[in-house]
Order: sequence, then structure tokens, then C-alpha cells
Amino acid sequence: MRHGWLSPLGALWGQIARGRHALYDRGWMRSTSFDRALVAVGNLTVGGTGKTPHVEYLIRALQPHYRVAVVSRGYGRRTKGFRLTTAADNAATVGDEPLQIYQKFNGEVPVAVAEERAVAIPNLLADYPEVQVILLDDALQHRAIRPDVRLLLTDFNRPFYQDYPLPAGRLREFPTEARRADACLMTKCPPALSRSQQTALESELRAFVAPDAPVHFTTLSYGTPVPLLANGLPLGRRVVLCSGLAQPAPLRAYAQEQWDVVAEETFRDHHRYTPRDLRRLADLARSLRASLLSTEKDAVKWQDEALKSLLIEVPVYCLPIEPRFVSNEGDFLAWLRRRIDQKLGN
Repeated sequence: MRHGWLSPLGALWGQIARGRHALYDRGWMRSTSFDRALVAVGNLTVGGTGKTPHVEYLIRALQPHYRVAVVSRGYGRRTKGFRLTTAADNAATVGDEPLQIYQKFNGEVPVAVAEERAVAIPNLLADYPEVQVILLDDALQHRAIRPDVRLLLTDFNRPFYQDYPLPAGRLREFPTEARRADACLMTKCPPALSRSQQTALESELRAFVAPDAPVHFTTLSYGTPVPLLANGLPLGRRVVLCSGLAQPAPLRAYAQEQWDVVAEETFRDHHRYTPRDLRRLADLARSLRASLLSTEKDAVKWQDEALKSLLIEVPVYCLPIEPRFVSNEGDFLAWLRRRIDQKLGN
């Protein structure tokens, strides 16, 4: 929602972002390119569009054809500089989302974190010279490198063209900056989004994205809940829903369809859980005779043995999530592979 009295500050924020882009566009600030295919996944907002699930989707789609790696800022970590994720890392050392990606692919996909992607990429390639495609998580505004493909994500429930720059809204820059994207994915769409609805939404997007940029639509698909602990306690019908997400509404709606949600605890995005938090969650679940249901992103921060010990008497499950194309997935993947092959000279 727009806060009118903050609009002048939002306009100033947008102008600053626009001025920064101009410095790169005119060559006054330098962008570095690499001989690998760089695919930037990002948005114009400050979170909540489903970047991490889409990065995971891209890994699954591209892995059969290319050697893939991921570079992320590692938001929320307590370390600094370049770091290559290993089995010894945790959310405090690399960030919750990079750790989630690393663990989901069993360590087979290199995941590096660094504040400066231009520094991270050479370090990553020094250890993994065979990498052909690097997915850049949340890098649409990171102009110090020159991606070969820019994928813009926007939430169906709050599209960027209906929002405003910070602090009046949630945009990092003006909506017109969407023209820099090579393709746009509208995420979190209703699964039954009709062709006529897609056409209407694409018409709205076309006012901002480049004329030749493909536009596609994805929805969220939830998997079978996975136990966090090996305590053998089954997931019951009654659940306490817990999440630390920028936009928890889709998770809430799905959980309420599938279970009896007797309580919900929400935290800020990337929340760093404390023993007090988990003790309170466990007490709440026990008092309500319910299971504790959360997300993969939250569960990776509960893996510390001291934290898990607080949950040992409670059924604790996390809900996997992945995007699914509403239509034209084949067209999108064919387009993406053409762009990558063009870069790699295939």
C-alpha cells in the first residue's frame, strides 16, 4: 500500500537508483563479463516473489545439460567475503537460502556466497573450472557484473507495476526499470489461471518490460511434508504453522486447505531463530496437541543440535515447495537454452 506522505522520498529513492544505472549504462562505472553463461534471477521488490524456489527449478531444468553453480549474497549470514558452501556450514555462515539450495541438491551443485559477485565468480571458477552456467540469486540490481540472461520475477498478488519505490512502497527502483529484463515470470499465480487472464496480465506487463521479452506464469506447488527430526512422530491433522517469509499468505492459504491450523506464528523474513523462539513454539504445539509445520527455509535454521533438542518431543515437519508453469514451460526452457548456448558457443 502506498503511503502518500512518503511519496517524495520514494521518488528520491527511485531517482538515485536510476542515476546509478545511468553510470553503468554510460560506462562511467564498470561491469565485468565472464566466459560462462550468467543467469541473474531477481525482482524489483524487496522480497517475496519466490526467487529461491525458482533458482532451484532452474538447477533441475539445466543440470541435465550443463554444469551449474549458484552465487548468492548470502543475506543474513554472520561471515564476510567469499565463502564456498560445504557440509560443515550452517545458516549463520552462508545464509538460509544458500544453505537450503546446497542441501537440497546434496552438495552436488556448488553454492558460493559473497557481497561482490564479481569477486565470487573467479573464486568459484578456480575451484570448479568445469562450471558452464552460474545462477545469480537476487542479482538484478547488481550491475558490477554483466549477466547474459536477466530473469525478472513479480508476484501475482502484488505486481511491481502496482507498487512504489521505498519507503512509500516495496520497490527497489522505478517500475520502468523492468525494461532491462530479458524475460519476466509472474509468480504465485492461481493454478487455474485462464488463458484470457494470462493475456490480460501480459498486456499490463508489456507496458514495462521489453517488447521482445518472453512473459510466463508460474504457480506454487507444495510437496509431501518432510520430518525434520528422526523422532518417529507422525504429522497430525492439527498443526501450528510457523514461518519467517516476506509473503506468508500463500503458505497460510495452502496449509488451511490441507490441515486444521490451530495456531500460526509468523516472523520476519530471514529471521534468526533463538532457543527462546523454539522453546515457545514447542510449548505451543504441545499445549494444543498439534504438530509443528514450517518451511524448508525456516527448517535449515533449526538444524543446530541445541535447537533441535528443544523440539524432540514434538512432530516437526517442513513443507517443500517448487514452482510449476501454468503454461508454455517448454517455450520458456527452449528460449533459455538458446540464450545459454549462444553465450557458450554451442
